[in-house]
Amino acid sequence: MNKTSHSADRDGKGMNQSETKTKDDGKAEDILNRFQKLATEPYEGLREWKSKHKKKIIAAMPMQIPEEIIHAAGALPIVIPESAEPVTVASKHIQNFFCGYARSVIDVALKGKLDCLDGMVFQDTCHTMRPFFDIIKANHPFPYMQRIFMPLALAKPQAKTFLLGELKRFKTSVESFMGHELSNKALQKSIDIYNENREWMIRLYDFRRLNPGSLTAKEMVAINMAAMLMPKEEHTEELKMLVPALGKRKPPLGNADQRVRLVMTGSLCEAPPQGLLDLTEELGAVVVDDDLYTGSRYFLTRVDTFEDPVEGLADAYLRMVSPCPTRIYPRLELGQYLVRMVEKAEAKGLIIVMVKFCEAHDYTYPHMRRHLDPRGIPYLMIKTEHETTSMEQMKTRLQAFLEIVRGR
Repeated sequence: MNKTSHSADRDGKGMNQSETKTKDDGKAEDILNRFQKLATEPYEGLREWKSKHKKKIIAAMPMQIPEEIIHAAGALPIVIPESAEPVTVASKHIQNFFCGYARSVIDVALKGKLDCLDGMVFQDTCHTMRPFFDIIKANHPFPYMQRIFMPLALAKPQAKTFLLGELKRFKTSVESFMGHELSNKALQKSIDIYNENREWMIRLYDFRRLNPGSLTAKEMVAINMAAMLMPKEEHTEELKMLVPALGKRKPPLGNADQRVRLVMTGSLCEAPPQGLLDLTEELGAVVVDDDLYTGSRYFLTRVDTFEDPVEGLADAYLRMVSPCPTRIYPRLELGQYLVRMVEKAEAKGLIIVMVKFCEAHDYTYPHMRRHLDPRGIPYLMIKTEHETTSMEQMKTRLQAFLEIVRGR
């Protein structure tokens, strides 16, 4: 086994002169606007991309499905976002006490909103995700549909063997659908492309941590969502221009020294409500780091180099950086991980965004508190729903929380 590893500069340093120059002070705004447009109108953007490039698009469900295999085969891998529209059609097929993401994806699929896709890949993430495959296949099937079973107990000795078998089966199914074999060289090239994107996202997060208020929370979520919806090569090229351009941008939140530094965690399969992100900043806080799915959870785990690239993908899954509530991860609990994140970011508090009916996250919450309480870290847990999240109630609770944090 030939295994190598390197990481991006975690202090945001080391960029050469050509990386730090920008001729257009407005370049950051242009890039951020493109990302926001794609995040706001994902299906329209995907239809335009498919019409222009005449290539296949294969969607992956959250979380941890190795997009690199799809990318190496010549298709565009994307992660399906939650739609903002009300759930109607899906109500006949899935109970209302399932999470909003689950109901939303089934709803837009059955309505034909995802017909620009050529395929969908499903993972046995949780009991809510399990019906996805069968409901969509029975009512609105796509040309390619594949289900992957990934081990839940990551430290079990048989976990890697099982996972390797599943990933190789997945690779074979993609090869069959695309009509050609997938070489190790092609897969390693895609892994390198994804790793480069991860490194630039880490640089961006390091920049925000050192320059709080340089990006709004909504802008950072849009950057991450764009990464899930466009070719990684294009996203990386945009980041290479964005990171240095931010140094010339007027901070949208003004003097961040007057704001309460917060870390935001949660929303395991979708973006947090934009109203929550806006309210947090309107009330005088600034998000300096996050553990969101449309955030650092998506890119922090680098894939190392192995003789067999599939083994590299399996290794990355089994040593994921962010502990997942849907996995048994004895090496590090989510609460411990969040304590370290808060301390590193010099944050004064933590906002936990918990989607209603997300049982895995609910079960993890008491364990998170077990680590947060002894360290005296203030935290606020906010429940969100697809249809009826109350902004006024959220505002009242955020105001009270920030007053408590300021009083410490």
